[in-house]
Amino acid sequence: MKTENVTIFAATNSPRFPLNSALRVGLFFIVMKVPFTKQIQTFKDQIAILKQRGMSFGNENEAEAWLKHVSYYRMSGYWYPLLADRANHIFKSGTTFEQAKILYEFDNRLRQLIMRYIGQN
Repeated sequence: MKTENVTIFAATNSPRFPLNSALRVGLFFIVMKVPFTKQIQTFKDQIAILKQRGMSFGNENEAEAWLKHVSYYRMSGYWYPLLADRANHIFKSGTTFEQAKILYEFDNRLRQLIMRYIGQN
């Protein structure tokens, strides 16, 4: 198997920096270390960020419980179609957290149905 050392650049909010310990094996890259530059946000901070970007909430306590259960990262895929400005992560006027939650629940139920019928063959 052919291996070669390569320089991989990781995009962050700071200038690009090379990942020092990356090894290319065939078509795959094995990354040995990646510095994590983002600050950890509390669930209340995550809600504040979403509000700052234009999302509204019917019940912030329920939204916080939902984020604890599902996670901000996982939900981000479901609010992507609700964005007016994808580059700056600004939501369309009138966007609610509950709309994103409905998209998540629909996708989850559809996936369960498909997997059930795939498994019957």
